[in-house]
Amino acid sequence: MIRLDNDMREQVLAQYPGLEDPFDDDYVKREIAWYNAPDEYEQGTVKLVKHPLLGRCDDYLNVNFRADPTMVVPVFAIEGQTYMSLTPMEVQSATLAIYLAAGDVATCGLGMGYFALKCAAKDNVTRVTVYERNQDVIDYFTEHFADREGYEKIVIVKGDARETLRERRHDFVYVDTYATMLPDEIVDDIALYGAENEINEYWFWGLERVVLSALVNEQISTYDIPNELRVYFLMWQSREASDLRFDECDPDYSADVLNALAESVVSSLDLIIEQ
Repeated sequence: MIRLDNDMREQVLAQYPGLEDPFDDDYVKREIAWYNAPDEYEQGTVKLVKHPLLGRCDDYLNVNFRADPTMVVPVFAIEGQTYMSLTPMEVQSATLAIYLAAGDVATCGLGMGYFALKCAAKDNVTRVTVYERNQDVIDYFTEHFADREGYEKIVIVKGDARETLRERRHDFVYVDTYATMLPDEIVDDIALYGAENEINEYWFWGLERVVLSALVNEQISTYDIPNELRVYFLMWQSREASDLRFDECDPDYSADVLNALAESVVSSLDLIIEQ
């Protein structure tokens, strides 16, 4: 187990300008403040409230329990069901995708708009196309964030991404339409979006967990993955929370996903796992 002290962590991150350590709670708090959600919102099927983190609140790569009244997160509900919240898990899971996004970017699923806003604020991003089917979610976003830096780069395409993301070209695509972590349809979506579009880099919510599972199960080695992923896992491993339980994927599932990425889309994770 490698534990980096603060000086070593800064030295590593200095080699990747713009990449932050998302496993630092102070960074998560800064991101919540940057997002600047309204104190409350309710319109149509959408409702937003804020809650302090008190109780079970997992990180992206491990289980966790938090009791931090100073970390107050916006919670987004649709038709009474929690849809998304800007918790440490959300920030941690979007960090690499935001860092890697460049050029003509697309995201399937608007959510709270955190990913779209972060990408639009980047100088090396020229456009952010959002594929979103829920008009109430779109209305919340346009009402509250139209004055944000880079907003003019954002184009919203209303409709189901599986129907509207067709015959398009994007430099980077991030798919975040899943209600649960790593459902079976991820493999089908990779094949669908890859066949219908010209995509230079494909990422989805949960990809880091698939890669980490493949590493834990010795299906791949650290030499097989991009440097940015190695640094990301190093940042996580340097935190005490990484000692908590990580629920790895079934090896067959990891193989199916990584093989689909290698066979169906252009990806820096060009891995074929024998099954």
